[in-house]
Amino acid sequence: MTRLGVLLLVLTMTTPALAQPPVCNVHPQSALRLDAPVAPVLIEHTASRADIERLSGSPPPHSLMAMAYSLDAQVRLVDEPTTSTPNKCPDESVTVTFGIGRRDVFLASEVARVPCVRQALLDHEESHYTIVQKGAEAFLNGHRSDLAQILESTRKLPAAKDVGGRRQLEHAMLGILKSLSDDFRVEMRGPLREEADSPTALSLLARACNGAIGDMDRATGTPL
Repeated sequence: MTRLGVLLLVLTMTTPALAQPPVCNVHPQSALRLDAPVAPVLIEHTASRADIERLSGSPPPHSLMAMAYSLDAQVRLVDEPTTSTPNKCPDESVTVTFGIGRRDVFLASEVARVPCVRQALLDHEESHYTIVQKGAEAFLNGHRSDLAQILESTRKLPAAKDVGGRRQLEHAMLGILKSLSDDFRVEMRGPLREEADSPTALSLLARACNGAIGDMDRATGTPL
């Protein structure tokens, strides 16, 4: 099992209940909105070195900590009432949410006894999270045209105004989100992880707290 630190990606896709729309003859206008999830609170755990290696894989990227990020990908359809045109369906807002919805960090048990080391590791995790979340935003924006194309093509179907058409739109949008999520895993395991764990970043981390982190890592035979 490969991860960023430890990467546990859980794709959670939720869709709201659909109410029967009013009878209408004019196709609605659909607005596509791209959002990031609400920033999750970091959940901190204590783990043994053996658990960190088990979670991260051998050798672990960081012997003193492992990280787990859950990906949140959702589609939400909202009708926006309009009275400008008789027999016109409400305008439709389609919001796509994509990014990190949960973040966990697992710290070696001895780290909790050294406040400076604990904080340095938490700061390093923050760098990982910031890079990944910004990467998710850029990745989704880079695929805006794909999402817009699905939205536009589905909206033009004859059944686009009824419940079945709306479910078809949700299914199509969720399908492309699943594909994008699979692709984004590669980004997190590759370029985004390498950016957070650059030689400079790892060197600075090893020297933190008067070299205490580097000393702890060398004691396990897995220096930074």
